Amino acid sequence: MTRNDSEKSRPPRKKIGTAMGVPLAVLLSGFSIAANAAGTSTIPIDPVFGLPIPPIDTFYSATNTLHAGIAWTIGGLIVVCISCFHAAKRKSLLPIFVALSGLLCVVPEVFVDIAGDCFYAIGPHNPNVVFSIWGREMTWYTVAAWFSFGAVLIYINYYLISKGVKTKWLWGAFLIAGAVDVLFEELLLRVPGVYLYYGNQPFIVFQKFPVWWMFTNSAGLFLAASLAYRYEKYLRGWKAVSILFLTPTAYLAVFGFSAMPASIVINGNYSWLATQTGGLISVILALIAVALTMHLVLQRDPFCREALAQSEIA
Repeated sequence: MTRNDSEKSRPPRKKIGTAMGVPLAVLLSGFSIAANAAGTSTIPIDPVFGLPIPPIDTFYSATNTLHAGIAWTIGGLIVVCISCFHAAKRKSLLPIFVALSGLLCVVPEVFVDIAGDCFYAIGPHNPNVVFSIWGREMTWYTVAAWFSFGAVLIYINYYLISKGVKTKWLWGAFLIAGAVDVLFEELLLRVPGVYLYYGNQPFIVFQKFPVWWMFTNSAGLFLAASLAYRYEKYLRGWKAVSILFLTPTAYLAVFGFSAMPASIVINGNYSWLATQTGGLISVILALIAVALTMHLVLQRDPFCREALAQSEIA
């Protein structure tokens, strides 16, 4: 076992309150903000299928999309450069492929967009479309966004896990990554002509970003980083390429585990309370996914007691 969690154990209830109570309390306090802003739903609903209609006529700005895509690309390149330094130091290609693997999450992005009602502005005859699945067109902007967003979230987790930091630091990194996600998306959603969320989104704590997304996004990439670390001894040399395929499937697996309650209320016309409850359940499930990853994959006690013995997990 790597060094972790040597601190003294506390009573389980206090640990549970520390690990999960604080972030949930913060979000629940935001409920009052969302409640005050909540009004009668004006979401257009398809009369045949009863689902929110995707805003296909959304204004598209080629200039704003290009600038945002360049910024994302620069961020991703910075992380890849850092991973190259670590790869040379460790004499392993795995750190590089871990940093690059978030890029392929652009494929499951189509599935989560349809279930979670996220729409990227396209515009007529957009030459930047890379591929289309289920009628959703992914452009170079989406590729650039995942190149940076995925690289940052998965590599920070992978680096911290490989350094053997205490579990409370992993929880802290998870929550900080989520907070950064909220900040960036609140800013980007204010840039016209790039992308938006539609449907009856729960947990819009501030103005535009449905905060439940930050938990499912971060939890999925945490699982991918944990699996990369757990099986790194098998991923030597060019076998490390397999992490490129492991990351998007791990991300989609956690989304499937946690996002169903939120997806149900988003794609309907439920009351405010039912909508927020669906979002809350998805947040809790995402936190459970992180705890299970720590327990089953990393062989750690997610509540920061003593490190779990190998025999205990087996």
